[in-house]
Amino acid sequence: MKTGIVDDSGFMRLVLKKIVSQNNDLEYVWDASDGQEALSKNLLSPADIIISDMEMPNMDGLDLLKNFSESKVSVEFIIVSGQHESGAPKILEAIRLGAVGFVSKNDENGQSNLDTMGKALNEITNSIVNKFKLKKNIPTNHSIKSIKNFTPSKVLVIAGSAGSLDPLSEVFNELAEPKVPIITAIHIPRNMEIHLIKRLNQTAIQKNQKIEFGILDSLHTGKVAIAPGGYNSVLKKSKLSEDKVLLRKEDASNNEYGFTPSIDKLLESAIKYNIICDVILLSGLGNDGSKGCKVQSDRGGNILVQDPNTAIASSMPIATLNSCDVNFCDTPKNLALKIKKSWDNISII
Repeated sequence: MKTGIVDDSGFMRLVLKKIVSQNNDLEYVWDASDGQEALSKNLLSPADIIISDMEMPNMDGLDLLKNFSESKVSVEFIIVSGQHESGAPKILEAIRLGAVGFVSKNDENGQSNLDTMGKALNEITNSIVNKFKLKKNIPTNHSIKSIKNFTPSKVLVIAGSAGSLDPLSEVFNELAEPKVPIITAIHIPRNMEIHLIKRLNQTAIQKNQKIEFGILDSLHTGKVAIAPGGYNSVLKKSKLSEDKVLLRKEDASNNEYGFTPSIDKLLESAIKYNIICDVILLSGLGNDGSKGCKVQSDRGGNILVQDPNTAIASSMPIATLNSCDVNFCDTPKNLALKIKKSWDNISII
């Protein structure tokens, strides 16, 4: 896949070019020192993938992505930046606009680590390549269960990746008074959950919604547990009370699941303790969630998937539609309304 590189550091452009050149599935086509130069070069030689720094003179990475989004230029956009927590609002906005991933130039100690950066970048580009190796057409052979008797489970998981922040807001606009505990698992960088929680709580306050977002050790009705970035989250039952469901984070430094927090890992862990979940699966890159949705569906969980035609990144919804029976496939708002209606006949848990 044709790949463009954007960074104001000449050294970093050389490093990124080397990483791209060592991947047999990628073809280096151009590099640029800022967003304006990238726009010009992409007009002459369009890239399938653009790897971009965030902070640059003249035009930064976010404005470059906005330009592509507004111009409806089809490109997979990856952010590679040394600005992590300080640049959190920009990174969240980029994820909202459909950036498929974020790679830090630094390790956990804030030191430059090119090996770690290269490994993380290859994980994302490999997911993009695999996406394009799949059939590009939305499948027509998936099965949709009867939805006349929709009995809700006791836990709701809302999951997504690239392009899922706007759909997530649409869902919570309708689920402002939840009758079951909710877990939100969105692929985000480490420590980014703090900024996501702040953003969601501010919106809830502005709209006078009876819902609270946070990092929780256990699940509670009326509260939304946000799975932290950079870790995998698992569900367990308390040894003291069978009715108490715990949410624990696990190290993901040798992560076999790819992006974090892994949706598959979360949903599969629940089955070990017979915790059946309903799932709203939103926009995202790759196939994370498809295996987890299948094991939940096989045990009676209800699976609701965003219509791929409405998703910025459609490969995650498509993979789930192909993997298991789905109760409902529609817009995020309609998925939320279906869940909300199912809550009408249950007592508060």
